[in-house]
Amino acid sequence: FFSPFIADSQQPSTMAEHEETVTTADVEATEAPDVQAAKAADTTSSDVDSTKKAIVDLATANQCKIDNFKEVRPQLDPLFDIMAKSSTLTPAEFLERKQGLWKQLWTDDADDVKANNKVMGTDRARTYQLVYGDGTFYNFNEVVLPFGIRMSAFLSCYYKQADKGLNIGFDGLYLKLGGLGEESGMKALIDNIKAGKQGGLINMTSVSKFPKGPIGATGYNESIYIDEEIRLDRAYNDADKDIDLYVLKRLP
Repeated sequence: FFSPFIADSQQPSTMAEHEETVTTADVEATEAPDVQAAKAADTTSSDVDSTKKAIVDLATANQCKIDNFKEVRPQLDPLFDIMAKSSTLTPAEFLERKQGLWKQLWTDDADDVKANNKVMGTDRARTYQLVYGDGTFYNFNEVVLPFGIRMSAFLSCYYKQADKGLNIGFDGLYLKLGGLGEESGMKALIDNIKAGKQGGLINMTSVSKFPKGPIGATGYNESIYIDEEIRLDRAYNDADKDIDLYVLKRLP
């Protein structure tokens, strides 16, 4: 059963051929795992990029719709799971990258549309958030009234790191006649409000107490993915514990 012919054909006939055979074997033994890892990394990166695009496309297409949450949410849930598994950031790194100005692309938070009625409605395409590094942030948007009149609403909020996310609360509500203006000027606008330097504000805090309004409400927010372009959050209100999704786009 042993064939010298087959055995001879598998053995190198010269030293050069022997060295070449050893070198090839060594390369295969040492590089193959790296090559496989690189291919896996490429696949993972490709999956993340395509999943991220799918999320942004879906969020943008449904940004201003408030009657199809139940149709959009099941499509986003598995995509969020993929993105959550791809992130390696620590809670501290998430918090650091969370700071800055964000534009909301989509959420299924029912509290977001409570004020909507036949007389007024939130412009979901003009909804933003500015996160500071001192434990505070502002949610703000434009409210559309009859005859195209607009008002701007500003909700002052606070946060404290807890586990993988943040405990959050809401402590001030202010209104201003007119829209928010250009996105490039929004940080300066919120900086002025935070510093008490912005005129023309109507303080609605005392008449907006929970449960009729947001003041005094608390909740939990956890970012599951952040990069230089988007942020994906899961959050809930302590009153109902219903987990809502948020897709946000980073602004300069």
